Amino acid sequence: MPFCPSCGKEIPLESKYCYWCGFQIPPDIQKAKTDSIDICPKCGARMDRRSKLESDWGPWGFNPLGYALGLVKVREYYQCPKCKYQRNIQ
Repeated sequence: MPFCPSCGKEIPLESKYCYWCGFQIPPDIQKAKTDSIDICPKCGARMDRRSKLESDWGPWGFNPLGYALGLVKVREYYQCPKCKYQRNIQ
């Protein structure tokens, strides 16, 4: 389901208005499929896919030993270029 750009709540596919806040949904969001295109729920812009290193041990995991033990992982997420909203990829 797509998200409303105004309030960020989920809306049914192909709905013209948000049921929660009454915002008129743009046509590109109305027909968007969440698995093929990811739209920011705050501003309606397309979100970029990014990745960063994350450690289970905090700063001590970012060393060769932590990397060898598998404590350093790559976390992938989507980030909006306009408002910097982030959503994890699940």
